[in-house]
Amino acid sequence: MTTNGKAVAGVSSTRTAQESKRFAILKPQTMDRKEFDTLRARFARHGFALSRVFRTDDGRPTYHVARFTQTRVFSHPHDLGAYLAVVEGCPV
Repeated sequence: MTTNGKAVAGVSSTRTAQESKRFAILKPQTMDRKEFDTLRARFARHGFALSRVFRTDDGRPTYHVARFTQTRVFSHPHDLGAYLAVVEGCPV
């Protein structure tokens, strides 16, 4: 096989290496029930209510943290953990 043939075979794949890395970074990260309940209990100790809402268009979860009349919406579990660290007074 010539080098030109090899290049064509590599390009014909459905997803390149760069695209697969982007997908791995941007894909929705899920949290199991135990992790969610633990975070909800930690927020509740400080007077916050945590709820998980699934979006209707794509089914991805969003996390709503409410206290009094203010609600913050997070789309990734690591953002939720960072906000919890701020609430608890820990360095981020």
